Amino acid sequence: MMDCKAALEASKGDLQGAVEHLRKKGLADAAKKQHREAKDGLIHAYIHPGSKIGVLVEVNCETDFVARTDDFQQLVKDIAMQVAAANPLYVSREQVPEPVLAKEREIYAQQMADQKKPPQVLEKIVEGKIEKFYTEMCLLDQPFIKDATGKTRIKDMVDGATAKMGERVVVSASRAFRWARTSIMAQAGAPVYRRVLLKVSGEALAGNQAYGIEPETIGRIAEEIRGSDRHGRPGGRGHRGREHLPGHRGERGGHGPCHR
Repeated sequence: MMDCKAALEASKGDLQGAVEHLRKKGLADAAKKQHREAKDGLIHAYIHPGSKIGVLVEVNCETDFVARTDDFQQLVKDIAMQVAAANPLYVSREQVPEPVLAKEREIYAQQMADQKKPPQVLEKIVEGKIEKFYTEMCLLDQPFIKDATGKTRIKDMVDGATAKMGERVVVSASRAFRWARTSIMAQAGAPVYRRVLLKVSGEALAGNQAYGIEPETIGRIAEEIRGSDRHGRPGGRGHRGREHLPGHRGERGGHGPCHR
């Protein structure tokens, strides 16, 4: 209450100015707490609907009391959803290796090699692209996905939580796991049949008839076997009964598995 009153006085009654004053004060308070040790907190697991994306995040604070509050737990959940949606490679820009930044600068410079602009202008453009790289690849620099305006960064949320809760809040780690399916058939090309196992019952040979053997059914089965030969399956000999197929659980009284 006292902070709100002071903010209104500082902004001379302007509500928007008071909000900005409080935000600046919150950031200043957060900066003062950066030297504190955040040794408590939560590790949260989030599974995105569809179960194809999973996220683990670790967010730390100073005490278990704050870690158990609804505000802190909501912050952790929001950060996990952010990681699932935006897939950052790093938590903060300080974690980006220098060789990665050097490579990005090299790529951006090559993209503008044919532009006739002063070197200092090109350098500013490159640095602007690096800032964009940070907003895409670094969690704390990313715009919060729930903020339609795109003005609230994850860092702003963390600093705001630090100011509100009175403890230092730190995002220590984040990791997203994504399920990927690879088509084996697409990699391997056309299938190669090395062995065909065939088991035919008397009922199957009858086809649409009530009993007996239907010639059309025999012809269809023969064509399927010839088709497997055309795919390069080596020839062999037929077997009846389970004694010829180790480990196979044959059925008594029927036509056993046959492989050629």
